[in-house]
Amino acid sequence: MTTLVACTDHGHLDDLEIDDVRVVGVAELCLQPKGIVAHVPEDETRLIVGIHRREASVGTVQAVVRRLGFDPLGVGLIDLAASAEASALRTSVLATAARTSHYPGASPEQVKLLASNRTTRRGLLSLGAPAYTGAPRIVEDLCVADEGCRLCATRCPTDALVWQGGSVRYDPNTCVACGICLTSCPTGATVNPSANPKAIQAEIRAAIDESPGPIGIRYRCRDSIIAGEDGWHQVEVPCTGMLTVGWLLTPLVMGAIDVEAVPCQEGGCNLHNDEELEATLADFDTVLGAFGTISAFDPDREVSWLSERSTLRVIEHLALLQPDAACALDTADVGSISIDPSTCTACQMCAQVCPTGALNTWLDSDGVHIDFDPRSCVACAQCVATCPEIAQDAISLARGFDPADLAIGRREVRHEPTPLCELCGKPVAPVAMLNRIEEMLGEGGTATMALIGSRCVDCRGR
Repeated sequence: MTTLVACTDHGHLDDLEIDDVRVVGVAELCLQPKGIVAHVPEDETRLIVGIHRREASVGTVQAVVRRLGFDPLGVGLIDLAASAEASALRTSVLATAARTSHYPGASPEQVKLLASNRTTRRGLLSLGAPAYTGAPRIVEDLCVADEGCRLCATRCPTDALVWQGGSVRYDPNTCVACGICLTSCPTGATVNPSANPKAIQAEIRAAIDESPGPIGIRYRCRDSIIAGEDGWHQVEVPCTGMLTVGWLLTPLVMGAIDVEAVPCQEGGCNLHNDEELEATLADFDTVLGAFGTISAFDPDREVSWLSERSTLRVIEHLALLQPDAACALDTADVGSISIDPSTCTACQMCAQVCPTGALNTWLDSDGVHIDFDPRSCVACAQCVATCPEIAQDAISLARGFDPADLAIGRREVRHEPTPLCELCGKPVAPVAMLNRIEEMLGEGGTATMALIGSRCVDCRGR
C-alpha cells in the first residue's frame, strides 16, 4: 500500500479514489508540513506528498518525512497545481507511485543538500530548509576510465568530474547534480538516485497506461514550476540539459502522443543548461523529420529504453520500421567512423580508447585487424582525438545514423600486414607504421630502420 498525504486548500482531492493508494487530505499542509506526521501509518513503506510547489518548501517537507524514517529522495512529491482535473491527478499519483516503487535507494554520499532558489509563502516568514537531491556515484566495476573514457568529465558543466591518470575524480562541493554525467556515460557506470532511468521509465509507462486518454510527456527541471495542462504529464529530472535524443524519443515509442522539454530559463531552473537542451532538441527534430510520425513500438514492455546508449537503442527499433530514414546529426550520441588506409598507421590506439568496444582490434598471422560496429558507437570522438595521425585525417567521425549501416553491424574497417621478427617470429609492427617511421627518420635513419623493421621490441637489444 502507498499513502498519499495531500494539501486540500484548493480542492484537488475531491472524490479522488485510487486502488492500492490510501488518500489523506490535510488542510494547510503546504504551510504546515508537520501535518504529514499524524497521517502516515507506522508500517507504511511508500509515501507520496501532494503540495502546491509555489507555496510549500520542498526542503521542509523532506525534513519532516526524514524524521518519520523515510528516505527523502524516495518519497514522491506531486505539484497539485500541475493537475487541474481529478483524472490528471489520479494519473499523476499512479505514475509517481510507479517511480517510487522503482527507487533504487541511496548511499549517504549520494544525498546532497541544495539551497532553494525559490521564495514561498512560508519562506517569507522563516528561512526555508535546504532540499535534498541525489548526487552522482561512479560504479568502478562498470567505469572504463582506465581505458581512456572521459565522457562524463568532458561534459560536466562545473568540472566536478575530472579525468586523472585513468580514473575519474569527483568533487561533491562543485557538483550541482544536474544529471548530465549520467546520460553521458556509455556504460551505465554513473548513477544518481534522483534520475534513475528504470524509475523514470516506470513513471512514463504508468502515465501512458493510466491516462484516460492520449497523453503527452513533458520533462521539467527539479526546480521548475510549470502550470498544469490537460493531456500532459510532467516528469521531473535534475535538469532538462541532461536529456538526450533517446530520452526524448522514448515516450513516443512507448505510446505518448507528444513529448516536450521545458528549458531552464522558462521553468525557473538556476542551472542554466539551455544550450545543451537546445542542441539536443535540434537533433530530436531532425530525427523526427527523418522518421516522420512515430507510433508506439513497444513489443516488449520490459525493454530498458532509458538505459545507457538510449538514443541508439530507440533508433535501432525505429529503423526496423523505416529502413531508409538515414540522417546526419550535430550532437546526438550515435555515429559512424571511417578510416583512411592511406594515412592510418594501424597503431590501434583508436580501439584502445573506445569506451564501448565499437572499435575493436586483434593481431593474427595476417597482421593487424580493426573492426567497427555502429550499433555500439556513441559518437564520443575519443578515437579521433587520440589518433596520432589526426592531422592527416586518418580517422573521421560522422554523427548520425544510417539504418542500412546499422543492419550490417560489425565489419572490418582496417587491415595491415605485419612482418615477423627474424629472431623469434613474433610480429614486429604494421607495415604502414614502419613506413611512417622511415619517413620521419629520413635518409640518416637507414641503419636504425633496418633494425626496427626486422626485429620485434623484445629482440632489438640482442
